[in-house]
Amino acid sequence: METNKKRPVKKPVKQKKKSIAISSKNAKTLKLLAIILVVLLLILLAAGQFGGVTFSTISDHIRTALAGIGSGDGYPYRMNGIEISDAGVTNSDLMLVYDDTVKVLDSTAKEISNIPHTYDHPIMNCNSGRALIYDVGEKVFRVQSKTRVLYEKELDFMILTGAMGKDGTVAIASRAKDAQSMLTVYNTNEEEIFVWKCAKENIISCDVSDNGRLFAVAVLGVDSGSVYSKVYIFNKNGTEPKASFEYMDSAISSVQFLSNETLFVLGNNICQVIKGEKVKENIDVSVNTPYKLYISDNNTAVLVLSKYSSTTQKIIKVYNKSGSELFTQEIDGLIKSVSTDGKYTGVLTDENVQIYNKKGKMCGSANVNTDAEKVMISGRNTYVYSADKIEQYSSVRDNKK
Repeated sequence: METNKKRPVKKPVKQKKKSIAISSKNAKTLKLLAIILVVLLLILLAAGQFGGVTFSTISDHIRTALAGIGSGDGYPYRMNGIEISDAGVTNSDLMLVYDDTVKVLDSTAKEISNIPHTYDHPIMNCNSGRALIYDVGEKVFRVQSKTRVLYEKELDFMILTGAMGKDGTVAIASRAKDAQSMLTVYNTNEEEIFVWKCAKENIISCDVSDNGRLFAVAVLGVDSGSVYSKVYIFNKNGTEPKASFEYMDSAISSVQFLSNETLFVLGNNICQVIKGEKVKENIDVSVNTPYKLYISDNNTAVLVLSKYSSTTQKIIKVYNKSGSELFTQEIDGLIKSVSTDGKYTGVLTDENVQIYNKKGKMCGSANVNTDAEKVMISGRNTYVYSADKIEQYSSVRDNKK
């Protein structure tokens, strides 16, 4: 008989794990991307507790985060003499409106996006990462984020002016068929949510409160040879004004919300802070006349007055979102531009840019060329653009060349 011999059992061969080599640069990029996505999710989850978060806004946050990975070549950013029609700063990035495109740059001068447009003389209104762009006298406007066009709308009547709230609500003042002018308000879904027609006067300025629930308009008219202005405040659920104010022999040029209930009113001979339905403060402009008004994304206002109506002696007054004055500062020289982000305030003159903290102490400065046109403040970075370049300066030190 044959004896059955047991065959030796082969031990399974252990497979060696393959390792994927990741360069130090790629590892840092992946780590940065992961951190950005986690932070975005946390922010969006927190924001979701208060509503207003849509798939579109989530998509925009992610697009912007992905576009911002890496860095640019730094400033100065050369523009080769190309004319800028308008410029603004929003969420720490620069939005530049050229003749045929809108570019977005980050703090390293990296180009986040380059979106074409067809407007002849575009005006831009930036707010919380979005921009409203339109032509006065034309019938088309558009709303875009920092990375894409959200929507574009064509109207039946010529546009007079426009504004946009923090939540993306858009107010457009235009001509009307059976009235002198009208205000139309759109939500983020492009839906018409409010219309008001003004029978006799032209709408000069309009604005939307942060929460998108209140709308303000300033109208200008003439009666028996005298100029007058009126300011109306509307609730989006009402048809009649919740508050109105009349100004004889005054031309109101701007109404802008500082907060949901606080409105700043500026005219040729009047300056007011309105709280709710009452005037909170009449700012004395009998000696020093109004010159400019700038209000930032975070609702800090910079009012520029001409000292004794001088063209070269100016006074700046800075107010918080409650309409309370933070500081006053006299400026020698012609003021070309002002900007603030709530923490720092920049003043551009013919010779230099001066930066002040919220207590009114100068914390930074830089000499500039005479062709400098606009200052833009974004935290510790101060930007100045001229005919052929954008310079970046520190907001917290003397920038010596």
